[in-house]
Amino acid sequence: MVKNLLMFIFKSYFHSQVQLHLKVLSWPFRKIMAMGPISIALFLKNLGVKICGGSYNFGYDKKQNLYFIADKNLKHYFAHRIRGFSLYSKGLNSRSKNLYESYLLNLVSFQPNDVVVDCGANYADLWLSLKGKIKPYNYITFEPGVDEYRSIVANASEAINNNIGLGNYDGKSKFYVNNGEADSCIIEPVRYSQVIEIDIITLDSYIDRNSIDTIKLLKLEAEGFEPEILEGSLKNLHKIEWIALDGGWERGINREETFSTLTNILLKNGFEIKGIIFYPSTRALYRRIIKKA
Repeated sequence: MVKNLLMFIFKSYFHSQVQLHLKVLSWPFRKIMAMGPISIALFLKNLGVKICGGSYNFGYDKKQNLYFIADKNLKHYFAHRIRGFSLYSKGLNSRSKNLYESYLLNLVSFQPNDVVVDCGANYADLWLSLKGKIKPYNYITFEPGVDEYRSIVANASEAINNNIGLGNYDGKSKFYVNNGEADSCIIEPVRYSQVIEIDIITLDSYIDRNSIDTIKLLKLEAEGFEPEILEGSLKNLHKIEWIALDGGWERGINREETFSTLTNILLKNGFEIKGIIFYPSTRALYRRIIKKA
């Protein structure tokens, strides 16, 4: 038993040392990937993909000033180099599957005429899974980030894309930008690179102005601002069948969780929890309770 314990300690130590040395040795490459010339960064990234047996490659579109991953017959654009390299490091199918399952959307049965509202759409990665399930013009995105919005337009050109934020009033708001970590938010986060002014609107106003009768799914991810968005949706919550949300520890400088607040709001307004995932972020899926006649 002592021998086995010593062997376990030795293996653990050896593994930790290997990981440490690999991290130190890879530091120059990671630095070049993050801050070096585009051509060199792409060469290194694509070399790594090839070594790992990947059948996709990364590139840069000068005309659109966006990076992209070309996987089979699909080209998907992104604005932030390192974040994109990380998100799509295992290809588009892997990214699509992981995102879809993280919101438990395999529990939802979509039809072509279903309307999906994607709040905090980022690069429209959700469209990777919804394409073919619903009609393109029934995919409605909200993304106040400038570069993220340009990526959405490139990735889901036939969708209804709104370069605007959702909130609990119609007007203007400060927007704290953190593109690298996808932590941009209306509420001041721990880290951000700049502050810009954006337009915001309530989902109630948007639904009323566009005469939307039903929404199959509202995907809600706003880096901690989700309660305000739900507050601006209360009038029309009865028109939404499913809500998938991220309620992790992201709200403001103190990184407060929003899951409990969001759940209380939805339970009080006729929704039930259909599933929860607690790691790596707290995400949950809710369905409106349909009362039997």
